[in-house]
Amino acid sequence: MKYFFLGLFTGTTAFHILTLIYGSRKLRKISKALLMPALVIYYFFAAEHFLWPVALAGLLGWAGDIFLIKKERKIRFMLGILGFLLGHLCYTWSIRQFIGTVYYSALAVAIIIGLILAFTSMRIIHPPKLFLIPGFCYILALEALGISSLCLLLYRKDILGGAIFGGSIFFLISDFILAYYAFRRFPRFGHLAVMTTYLIAQAGIIIGLAHI
Repeated sequence: MKYFFLGLFTGTTAFHILTLIYGSRKLRKISKALLMPALVIYYFFAAEHFLWPVALAGLLGWAGDIFLIKKERKIRFMLGILGFLLGHLCYTWSIRQFIGTVYYSALAVAIIIGLILAFTSMRIIHPPKLFLIPGFCYILALEALGISSLCLLLYRKDILGGAIFGGSIFFLISDFILAYYAFRRFPRFGHLAVMTTYLIAQAGIIIGLAHI
C-alpha cells in the first residue's frame, strides 16, 4: 500500500505542476487538495517508527494548502500560515526524537545565521504591520526546523538525514518566495516555484522520517 500512495503522491504532483504551467485553475485546486493526504497515508503505511506529530504536520500542511487557495482573504492567509507554523513545530519535535548528540558549535552558528536571515528576510519582504509579529514567529519556527534537521544530519551522516535537512532548506526557499509575493503580484510562474519547492520539502521530510 505504501508504494501505491507514494505513486499517487508522485502522479498528483506531476499533474499539479502541469496545471500550474498551463493555467487550469479548477484542476489546480483539485490536485492541490489531494497532494498531502496521499503523502500522509504513505507515511502511515511506510513509517518504521510511527510518530503522530509527523502525520499531524502533514495534515496541517494540507489545511494550509486549502486555506491558501484563496489567500487574498486575510483571515484565510493567516489560518494557512498558522497551519504551516504548527506543522513546522511538529516536524521539529519529531526530528529531535532521532538526535542522539547535540552539536553545540553547529547549533550556535546556525542560530546566528538564522537570526541574520530572519531580520534580512523581514527587511526584504517588508510585510504590513499586521503581519510583523506573526511573520517573525513563523520565521523562528522555520529556523527551529532547519536547526534540528541540521543536527540530525550531523548525527546520522546518511541520505535520510540529508533528505530531511534538504526538505527544511526547500521549505525556507518556498516560504520566502510565497512571503515575498504575498503582498505583491505573483509573476507568471511564481506559483510553480512555490509549489515545486514546497512539495520537495514535504516529501523530503516525511519520506526521510518514515524510514529512520
